[in-house]
Amino acid sequence: MTPPLIAFFVPGIPFGQPRARSRAFKKRDGVWTASVYDGGGDKIEEWKHAIIRASRPHIPREPLTGALCVDLTFFFPRPKYLQTKKFPACAFPHNVKPDRDNADKAVLDSLTKLRIWEDDNQACQGSIEKWWCAIGGQSGMNVLIRPAREWMGMAIIQPRMNSPIPIAKSPCTFTLFDSRPFK
Repeated sequence: MTPPLIAFFVPGIPFGQPRARSRAFKKRDGVWTASVYDGGGDKIEEWKHAIIRASRPHIPREPLTGALCVDLTFFFPRPKYLQTKKFPACAFPHNVKPDRDNADKAVLDSLTKLRIWEDDNQACQGSIEKWWCAIGGQSGMNVLIRPAREWMGMAIIQPRMNSPIPIAKSPCTFTLFDSRPFK
């Protein structure tokens, strides 16, 4: 199935997928025990439910197959200190936690659970952007899913591995995606 263009907005406060954490402790009987827990709590669950609610009308009849490009644009609500005249009224880059890879992981996991695609490893291209909302703007996330770009004669620069000289000391030699020398 050729993937169609899927675009939607998820209202809410974006939240990053926390990493699983573990701890070891000694019981009263002297036996050491390990426990693994997810540190996200209710915030991550609320965000994942918001993603599921917003994406439900866009679920394809069959899960998408093939390589996909997933563009995510997160809009975080502004704290009070960013609502002064010192900061722009329009949206501007969000450079604090959550990290973009953690925000991306929460979204991809939710969309995989809904069977938008077969597996989230199909998302091989795309951008992840984080912004503070414009004053009066809606916090949430824009999602755009489309087929990945095919190789269109673009040079995929890749150093040659069979060079007799270590790559760091050799002049740069590059190959095209199909292994022909790049000129």
